[in-house]
Amino acid sequence: LNSGDLFPEGVTTISYEATDSEGNTSTCSFTVTVEADAEPPVISDCTADIGPLAMDPGVCGATVTWTDPTATDNCDGVVAVTRTDVTGLNSGDLFPEGVTTISYEAIDSEGNTSTCSFTVTVEADAEPPVISDCTADIGPLAMDPGVCGATVTWTDPTATDNCDGVVAVTRTDVTGLNSGDLFPEGVTTISYEAIDSEGNTSTCSFTVTVEADAEPPVIS
Repeated sequence: LNSGDLFPEGVTTISYEATDSEGNTSTCSFTVTVEADAEPPVISDCTADIGPLAMDPGVCGATVTWTDPTATDNCDGVVAVTRTDVTGLNSGDLFPEGVTTISYEAIDSEGNTSTCSFTVTVEADAEPPVISDCTADIGPLAMDPGVCGATVTWTDPTATDNCDGVVAVTRTDVTGLNSGDLFPEGVTTISYEAIDSEGNTSTCSFTVTVEADAEPPVIS
């Protein structure tokens, strides 16, 4: 090691000797002391915050991908980068609504530490429930014999939601008529609504049409 060189951690002794023509000798020495490495690793390519992202269609979350960062150290060269969060979510996974923090750490052989983190933000569910088996329009129907109307039956629809699963379907019309009732002449609209926990709404309706009375009076 010479003047201008890079000295390692620890104590290095530099020694000199001077000898005259008679062989008389003098010596001189000094030490160069370099402290232990105190410089943390440098983490590169830490992902920027991701989002806000809309949920993927049909599922309760957003699929997110990224590349893990790398780290180098002034003494150790390449240093391993490890995950420190406990989300259990990895690149390519479906992230839930809200803010998720992904964290990394790099530690060199001297225990010097660097950290890196970013957030993944997924917006609230904005997808309405899907109503299935909504009845098609019924009629025109002739009136049932001997009564002033037509008896109509159908099956109530069902609904599913990307986040809530099965969602209740409720009647929204005010006809007061249900499946199996006698419907009057004319057009009656039956309406349903499904609302998920975020307030997203889907509707469904159909008409029941009963023809005008075509049955003559009965003379007794």
